[in-house]
Amino acid sequence: MRPITLLLVEGALDRVFYEGYIALVLGGREVGGPEAVPEALGNVLLTSRRVLRVGIKVFELYGGLIVLAGCGGFENARRMLRELLRRRGELIRGGLRKIVLVSDADKAVRQSIQGVAFSVLGRGCEWHGPFIRVESEEGVLCLASIAQGLVGEGKTGQLEDLIEDLAVKLHPNVERAVRTLEEMLAERLNSKQRVAVFAALLAKDQSKERLAAELLARASSGEVEQLRRLLPELEAILRSSCT
Repeated sequence: MRPITLLLVEGALDRVFYEGYIALVLGGREVGGPEAVPEALGNVLLTSRRVLRVGIKVFELYGGLIVLAGCGGFENARRMLRELLRRRGELIRGGLRKIVLVSDADKAVRQSIQGVAFSVLGRGCEWHGPFIRVESEEGVLCLASIAQGLVGEGKTGQLEDLIEDLAVKLHPNVERAVRTLEEMLAERLNSKQRVAVFAALLAKDQSKERLAAELLARASSGEVEQLRRLLPELEAILRSSCT
């Protein structure tokens, strides 16, 4: 049985971004959607209308499976984590080894995971490096967090920071137009506002989701390596066996 890592993200924009990231940056091979989710995990994930609406993709990577699931918001991701922990025995027997909650850096992701784990398990849960180890008779389930976002002028501590960084590198002419707009407004737009402008000008349907997909599809090896450097913890956590 191949080990399974579940990557929980907030919404459709996150799901689209990490689909591209796993395939392009990490070299994952997409194997399917909801129909490819292993049975035990599917018994939990596929009962959620929000997860089905936002989307699920399954990848082969590092000798195991990565299941990427959008939850429809941070609180819904926390609720999903709680339900997964309640049913940890059957999930571990079904191959689940790691749950990684990805959210914006402006949220207390690490503390949230610790709080959810304590509420379900009824005992203190300490971090050991990047993981909380949940031990049971069936085995060990490891919990981890990824905080996405950047720090600096105009940054929001959210996923749009990374998307803006990529858009600026791939479309310098549009970035100059955005700067001209900022001069006219006499204010610096933040990354969420800038990504909305890039989407309006570049994406076929003017959505951030389409913009993210198109940017990742066009990224060169240099941009790919830059993305890898902006999210170093994700690759390390996905590679780790957490034993």
